Amino acid sequence: MRSPIDVKSKFRASATTTSLTALAMLLVASVSNGADAAFSGRATTYGTNDYHGGACSLRQSPTGVDPTFFVAMNKQQYGSSCGRCLSVSGPRGTFLAFAADLCDECGQNNLDFSGNLWNAVMGTTPSNMPVSWDFVPCPNPQPVLCLKEGSSSWWLAVQGANMRDGVSGIDIAGQKGTMIGTTAFYFINSNGNVNLNSVPVTITSVGGARTSYTVSLQENQCTPVGGGSSGGGGG
Repeated sequence: MRSPIDVKSKFRASATTTSLTALAMLLVASVSNGADAAFSGRATTYGTNDYHGGACSLRQSPTGVDPTFFVAMNKQQYGSSCGRCLSVSGPRGTFLAFAADLCDECGQNNLDFSGNLWNAVMGTTPSNMPVSWDFVPCPNPQPVLCLKEGSSSWWLAVQGANMRDGVSGIDIAGQKGTMIGTTAFYFINSNGNVNLNSVPVTITSVGGARTSYTVSLQENQCTPVGGGSSGGGGG
């Protein structure tokens, strides 16, 4: 079980030690209650601890995050959430998790937890509990590009996994990829023109940053790609 995340905050020093101590106490209290989280909703659990069967079809979980600590995201916030890291706060503290699945019936801001994440954050019998959460950068990104089974030089689908931030788009061999259903895979029809030993791939993050790689891809395998070369867009 992962220990609660350490939250570091900076604030201007007060004129006196007493006021500084009081401010620190208020800050700690607000973090422990999830008051600084961007979203407040309800949490449930669907029990499973295997992310591989989720709607995202993730091929790897984020490095540095317990692979059994994942959520099914509500439909309203599902877009580009696959593989993104989350800071999730509840009665037992704040923990890192990641998005791996879709919860069609969950409302805005609501999450469906894996079994282990529920036990860590809530520590109660499965029910419907308040939760505070936010998207955060993944702590130890080690980017890989995964080639979907059935891919060839004529039709290929690529997933960017273990990234720092969420993926909002993938260009493959100079073509804009199309997302496959609810998965994190993007595909192109290439008319046999792609050399799988040297595939240009550009990842666009949710913040608009574009990073380009040229990589040798093998069907149904993930290939580490390192830092890549950065283009325009926001972080």
